[in-house]
Amino acid sequence: WLALQDARDQVHLAVAEELAAAAHAAKVEQQRRQAELDVRWDRLKANDPQAVLGTLEEAFADNDAPAAPIDVDEGVATVTMLFGHPDLVPERTPGVTPGGKPTLRKRTKSDRNHLYLAALASNVIVTVKEAFAVAPSLASVRVLVVRRDAAPTGGEHLTAVYAGAFDRRKFEEVSWPQIDTTSVLLQASGAVVNLKGQAKAVAPLGLATEPDLQRVLEHLAAALKMPALTPPVRRSGAPVSPSPERHLALDNDSAIGKQDPTRASPSSSEGGSGGDPGMGVEARRNAVERMRNQRHLGNTDALISATRDPNRFVRREAAGALADLMEPRCRERLAELASDADADVRYEAVSGLAAISDPSLEPVFLRAVEDEDRFVRRVGVTALAEFRGELARKAVRAIATNDADPDVRFDAVSGLAQDPVDEDGPVLLVAVRDADRHTRATSAQALGTLGSEQFVSALADLLADPEPDVRYEAASALGEVGGSAAVEALSRCAPDPDPEVRAAVRDGLAAARRM
Repeated sequence: WLALQDARDQVHLAVAEELAAAAHAAKVEQQRRQAELDVRWDRLKANDPQAVLGTLEEAFADNDAPAAPIDVDEGVATVTMLFGHPDLVPERTPGVTPGGKPTLRKRTKSDRNHLYLAALASNVIVTVKEAFAVAPSLASVRVLVVRRDAAPTGGEHLTAVYAGAFDRRKFEEVSWPQIDTTSVLLQASGAVVNLKGQAKAVAPLGLATEPDLQRVLEHLAAALKMPALTPPVRRSGAPVSPSPERHLALDNDSAIGKQDPTRASPSSSEGGSGGDPGMGVEARRNAVERMRNQRHLGNTDALISATRDPNRFVRREAAGALADLMEPRCRERLAELASDADADVRYEAVSGLAAISDPSLEPVFLRAVEDEDRFVRRVGVTALAEFRGELARKAVRAIATNDADPDVRFDAVSGLAQDPVDEDGPVLLVAVRDADRHTRATSAQALGTLGSEQFVSALADLLADPEPDVRYEAASALGEVGGSAAVEALSRCAPDPDPEVRAAVRDGLAAARRM
């Protein structure tokens, strides 16, 4: 028995020694790893380039928009981010028909571009937040956003679409729940973005005057095994800068576009009633932007004065600021600006007035729907559709079938479809043959809401439309119309290759039989 007890004690001792050795080894390993982490942390605090680059690479590895650090110098990290094409924003958005049925509404190009820029801003902000979080001593992060665009000669090439720098101190002062990330993107130091046309499409940057960024772009393109967009060159060999009217650079204090400082800018002698006559265009625009951010009625006089500035960009921002205030004097001035020589100023003015939905503004919108600029016409017709006066309704009907732009026609038909009346029927019967599929589909919805059997023939023809969403709306509309003619049309309909259309035909047939 004593021998057995002795053996048991030896086993317990051996186990205890083994556990102690394992605990000691674990402690040594923990100390070693802690020492490594301490060294790494010290290197991060010292902004050691290799330590910061490696840490940023790890942090960016799981980002939705691929990002990579390319340089760290004196507390400033340079990061590139690959972002998707504007087509990533869906063309349509969920909505409800006048009859209460779910549908997909077509987004305007302006809406799609706005969402695209917002998505770009969100991804840039997330990347910058990560960089500041994992590299505690970084003072600033410079970001270059690139994307793959279709090349004129076929295939794809790499283009730059945004560049800007974010200061840690200012970044950490941002109250994120209360701020629009797009404004943070545009207020970054030296922010450059090319917003093209009234729809504000995010277009490639011209980097002729930014050789460092151009070299980065070419390096990235080579890594991705694709060509890079190169700056255009004059015959003399001098690079051509993009048009200053479309190449927007933004500074620390302004969220509005200003002319590319590398181009010849208006001299300070170009005065303007929006500020000190000795101020240059950039300073006047910054002053207007600050007033716009304040949204203070005490700025009304200064903003009205700024809408008479000789520079159209200053007038445009001032018009937008007046639209935010919307006191009676602002409305009066915006009504005048709806006839401004610049299309963007007219757009800002008409858009601001459209938010009021005041019947007394009907004459302004009647002029807007005849504007040469299609974006102004779109805002005008959408506003007119809110009015129930016969003059406004007639104008919307005329635009629904006669405007040269398909988006304007779609907006007009959508306006009629909100609350269609019998007098809209003849116009809708023309609109169901429109070249634009969204206009045809929306017209079919409206005809179904009106519910007259005289529309059955036109709706039956749409059951053979090449677009499934048009066939879907036609089948649903026939169900709303009901009656023997609608039942016959749906019964004759061949099995559709689209399952949703087949379901709409089945549901429409059941509804029509109940009518």
